[in-house]
Amino acid sequence: VAENPEYYIFPLLGTYYYNFNMDLDMWKDVKVRQALTMAIDREQITEVLANGNVPAAGFVPPGFVDNNGKDFFETAGTYGISIDDGSVANAKALMAEAGYPDGAGFPKFTLLYNTSEGHKKVAEMVQEMWKTNLGIECTLENQEWAVFQDTRTAGDFELSRGGWITDFLDPMGLLAIFVTGNSYNDPNYSNADFDALMAKANATIGKDHYEALYAAQTILMTDLPMIPVYHYTDSYLSSPQVKNWTRSQLGALDFSKASIKR
Repeated sequence: VAENPEYYIFPLLGTYYYNFNMDLDMWKDVKVRQALTMAIDREQITEVLANGNVPAAGFVPPGFVDNNGKDFFETAGTYGISIDDGSVANAKALMAEAGYPDGAGFPKFTLLYNTSEGHKKVAEMVQEMWKTNLGIECTLENQEWAVFQDTRTAGDFELSRGGWITDFLDPMGLLAIFVTGNSYNDPNYSNADFDALMAKANATIGKDHYEALYAAQTILMTDLPMIPVYHYTDSYLSSPQVKNWTRSQLGALDFSKASIKR
């Protein structure tokens, strides 16, 4: 379908990720969090899902233009995270440095997601990648949406699925959820430097605003309270006979000037 000229893929301003419960001892060592993040082949996941999603090596997705007219996603880079399996050797080394060579001695943990065949498919792929690449075991658990929300909000998880889509054209709409005390800060992440940069971004525009946001994401991707997996996309099939329809960056379709050419 993706090669069909009638098939359109647009960036959706959001990210699919996994939350570490930062209150738990098993995640206290950043090397462990880095290892789990680097051991995932995001390219394989998005190819299997086959819906145009973009492998994520940062938290901010494509589609945000900074003060220099550059895409934030492109300028930010990958923070040393390969979108394929190119970081596996580094991941293994990090686990060994953390005291778990080939996963030996690392506790078994549970990855929690809300009930969905799509979420299950991603979780199973990630589960197998961690086992193959790091020698660690995790079990999968799913809950219906309402129960899952309560469980995640209560912090009653070890690792949980997350997803966030912003409704305004600024990376703050994504990064701000990780400010200390934010009600959507599911990892319960807290970093005073990150908070200060987000406060600066909130109080400034232009160059200062975006410099603060780039620096904030660098801290976030250094600390890794979550594992970015992929960035969402929006896809449509449209007949070539339908002309002059548009889509806003926030996803609204506009047919006010559309016409049908027969």
